[in-house]
Amino acid sequence: MARGGELTLGHRDGPVIVVRGGTDDGSLTAAAKAAGASSMTWGRGAGNGEEGLRSDLRGQGSGFEIDVVGGQGGGRTLVEELRLVEAENARPESQTELAAIFAAVLAAERGLAAGLEMVRGTPALFAQMAGAGDRPGSSAWTDGELEARIASYIEQLGEDRVLCQPEAGALDRARFWIRIGESLWDQEVRWRLSCVYFEERTRRLLMMVAGAWMELRPQGWVVVAGTGFRLEGAAKRHAWPQVMEWEGGRIGRSALGYLTGYERGYRFDGLLERVVGGDGAAPAVG
Repeated sequence: MARGGELTLGHRDGPVIVVRGGTDDGSLTAAAKAAGASSMTWGRGAGNGEEGLRSDLRGQGSGFEIDVVGGQGGGRTLVEELRLVEAENARPESQTELAAIFAAVLAAERGLAAGLEMVRGTPALFAQMAGAGDRPGSSAWTDGELEARIASYIEQLGEDRVLCQPEAGALDRARFWIRIGESLWDQEVRWRLSCVYFEERTRRLLMMVAGAWMELRPQGWVVVAGTGFRLEGAAKRHAWPQVMEWEGGRIGRSALGYLTGYERGYRFDGLLERVVGGDGAAPAVG
């Protein structure tokens, strides 16, 4: 429901996402663009004045505010809440915009739940990934179905060497890309993909999704050749491509220790910018 410069997704007596600002008509397209803006900063929400709503999440930036307000059901997970919002906005033509909004919300919640005080930039990347291309679907994936599709996608990625948008509804597209980012750090997945040659666009997307997921953690940790590395600051964004080079070269523990100066806090500095550039924009997904 759009009202002036405000757009409400869901029902007032249930979970809702309220988007304010930016345009006079409160369009879904403008809301999705706001969710995908790197300037959007997310934190825990607060009371919402006259209507007494309490926001569980609030994003602010680019002249917009996005509030995620929980329903009265009690005990529902965020995914269950968003599933209800999705059901109220199930038009096929709105799936890509909804996917972008849902992805930003899920990524922001993931980072805040992990202990970050504020989350900026990373939700926008996941919004761009989930909101790219088309291929809408209608079925709602269970957690088990999501995991099965992730495993199948990773296997297919190793064969086709191309990233593409899954055929899925808005919420599951959002869940999919966040879970892909997490999977790229899995040791078995890294081993399987490390010797696959990816063209530049696909490699860039993989690096960005992996780095974005790690940035949702206050401090990351990755183990290569039996050696653990603590990922802090920019290293969370930079580490994945270097880790994949080590995996592809089947580096041994002694050689790795020598190359990294036996530093558990190895910085991985500058690698991503040198390889793909530092603008942070995600290329389109096929």
